[in-house]
Amino acid sequence: MDATNLKARLQKLFMMRMNEGYFAEVQEQEDGSYLFIQKHCPIIEAASVCNGICCNELELFQSVLGDHVSVERVEYLLSGGSRCAYRITEI
Repeated sequence: MDATNLKARLQKLFMMRMNEGYFAEVQEQEDGSYLFIQKHCPIIEAASVCNGICCNELELFQSVLGDHVSVERVEYLLSGGSRCAYRITEI
């Protein structure tokens, strides 16, 4: 996957999440990876009761971004983080 295609997929994911109320942001990192940040979680109460929701979120990100990327959660609201953030890396 080329960088342009990954950026387009990240833009698609960004728009999806913004439309769902997550207040997302994409930051390109110096190492070529991306940080996908969700500053607000409109379903935090449901997610705190059912962790499967957050597992499904990772699956959603992977399906939108494709098989040639790694999606790693690096910050998590339910673990005391101030937001949910994901490192997106081409593999």
